[in-house]
Amino acid sequence: ADLRAHGDFRQALGHDEETRQLHEQAFGLTDPQTWRVMNNIAIDYGLNSKYQRARELHERVFLLQSEASTGVSDTDVLGSWNGLAWALRLSGNYTQARYLGEEALEYGREKLGPEHYLTMRSAMGLSIALRYIPTSYKEASDIAEQTYTACKRLRGEAHPDTLAAAVNLSNIQ
Repeated sequence: ADLRAHGDFRQALGHDEETRQLHEQAFGLTDPQTWRVMNNIAIDYGLNSKYQRARELHERVFLLQSEASTGVSDTDVLGSWNGLAWALRLSGNYTQARYLGEEALEYGREKLGPEHYLTMRSAMGLSIALRYIPTSYKEASDIAEQTYTACKRLRGEAHPDTLAAAVNLSNIQ
């Protein structure tokens, strides 16, 4: 995560691939800890413009986590769901990203609450997908405005999520 935050996406991918091998050796392919590393690799793929690989791995992790009976939290599932919707948007599949985003947002509201940071990230992601669908532009704007207002109230103006919500809102405007 630190490497990604510093913009060193290629090194982050290499590090996460090494970490995945270690996790597979220590825990196996069916352990939720291994799935979390796989989720990180999917993020790395997207940041390295390997959108199809990102989508495929996000989808795999999401399905594994969704079907798990233990060891996976609601935040794990929503994080993977958001990752899959993000990868679909990166691939230009805005309609599918919209439907996934709507489902993810509903899940987040139900399981984590409307003010949880991942729920609000789901709302941001949904509004991004919606803004690329001409008939959904107003809905995108409304969600972006609500999310920005909530982030500002809950986290303050300088929080990274608030700044991301502000950028999203300005992109729509």
